[in-house]
Amino acid sequence: SGSDEPVVKPDPTPIPQDKVEVTTSEPVMEQQGGTASVSFTTNAAWTANVSSSTSWCSVSPSSGTAGTHVLTVTSTANDTYDERNATVTINAGKASKSFTVKQKQKDALTVTSAKNEFTAEGGELVVEVKANISFETIIDEACKEWIVASQSRGLSTTTLKFDVIKNE
Repeated sequence: SGSDEPVVKPDPTPIPQDKVEVTTSEPVMEQQGGTASVSFTTNAAWTANVSSSTSWCSVSPSSGTAGTHVLTVTSTANDTYDERNATVTINAGKASKSFTVKQKQKDALTVTSAKNEFTAEGGELVVEVKANISFETIIDEACKEWIVASQSRGLSTTTLKFDVIKNE
């Protein structure tokens, strides 16, 4: 009663893959700080953390069970003149998903001197502008006859020059 037919074993039940899916866009925080919500779904217990070099950003809660969740991202005020970024990573079983939190910079616009005096001969006024925002140079209507912009540009360090016409 020996049969030469091969024994067919049924396919084992596939083991579901761990997964994390972030369902909202990456948060952009205002310069003054605040909170933002990030929704995600996972099929395994999870933990969330912010890149270790980041002290200005935190997440809550930091762990949970499988399901759909809302992560609250909190940032402190950004008193620097540069945009900053942090990476948040959600780990669920063997799956991992990261997203970037961006925070806007402190806007700044500074100029060198507020007051300059010229002799009746006129001369050249040099004003250095440091800015991380776009700006516009406006000469008062009453002064356009005797102050003429000879250069005007924006962003980073810009040197503006004005020709002051001889006063008759």
